[in-house]
Amino acid sequence: MLHYSSEPKVIRKVIKAAYRVGDEETAQQHKAQMKVAFPLEPEPLTPGR
Repeated sequence: MLHYSSEPKVIRKVIKAAYRVGDEETAQQHKAQMKVAFPLEPEPLTPGR
């Protein structure tokens, strides 16, 4: 489980790592949480972009 981090760059790394290991569910969960917590930040990239 990811501990709270106030930095979007940490969450982006978690999302990227989740995609790398094929854990789409975790990546999507953290993307949704990031969108709520940091609405002005650009959306993290998804695989294939």
